[in-house]
Amino acid sequence: MPSLRWPRAGSLSPWLQKLGLPAVCLETQHVRAAMSAQRNKTDKADALGIAYIMRTGWFRQAHIKSESCYRTKLLLTHRRNLKAKFLDLENAIRHSLKAFGIQLGKVGRRAFEQAVRTAVAEDPLLSELMDAMLSARAALWRPYCRLHDLVVKMVARS
Repeated sequence: MPSLRWPRAGSLSPWLQKLGLPAVCLETQHVRAAMSAQRNKTDKADALGIAYIMRTGWFRQAHIKSESCYRTKLLLTHRRNLKAKFLDLENAIRHSLKAFGIQLGKVGRRAFEQAVRTAVAEDPLLSELMDAMLSARAALWRPYCRLHDLVVKMVARS
């Protein structure tokens, strides 16, 4: 069976190997350097250039990451995304309160919700708005904590 040639080491590489397809991933900087001499930058010319590199054997094979490596990266990425959204909501709450002259100052993560509720207790509309934002903040924090616990367990095992 001829090996499948892939122009870069991407997330499909371990999946192709799992299917039993031999894959050769090329070092992208090396290919880019070889292709930079081309005058015509079209898909057809690029395909011909890659075919020439493969035919002549003038390439460096890239390391294909394992499936567990991709799983770890996915875990860390999702954890980071949840925390970023969580912090975006906290900053939006602080910014909204600032428009009404309410500044929370330095408040810890645990005391944040109570500080916001205390600050807006007198205004029914603000209280309702902040309740919605605090609910969304709490909804993001729980899954973040679950993913963080997975990271801590993974680190403890290794």
